Amino acid sequence: GTYGTGVSYVNQGTFNGKKHNTGASGHSFLKGYWLGNYSGMFDYLMIFEEDGKITAGANGSFYYNSVAGKGLYELYGNTVIGYYVYPNGYKYSFKGDCDFASKTITGTWGHGDSNSDGGSFYLSAMNFY
Repeated sequence: GTYGTGVSYVNQGTFNGKKHNTGASGHSFLKGYWLGNYSGMFDYLMIFEEDGKITAGANGSFYYNSVAGKGLYELYGNTVIGYYVYPNGYKYSFKGDCDFASKTITGTWGHGDSNSDGGSFYLSAMNFY
């Protein structure tokens, strides 16, 4: 899959990016484009860069209004912890467990510095095109 900011997960937009196939572990596993949901029903998208930066969006924010949150993450074994801030100042934090075999991340998210008071999330790697 290709990854980069400006992505449209409904294939109605284009951007320049790099080809990356999801690796077996570590940053090679996380790097790239992930799509799923939060709280069991809302669209959730994350783009992990190998330098610890993240871009995130929810509810079609990339597609409908090009609003993306920017932040940082750290990887500890199979656990990823991070945060992102939207341009309006809202900050969200998250903690997820990486399943290297199924290429998924499941975890919890929260408001501000809490990574658990908001609900759950699920992401699948989209780096296979």
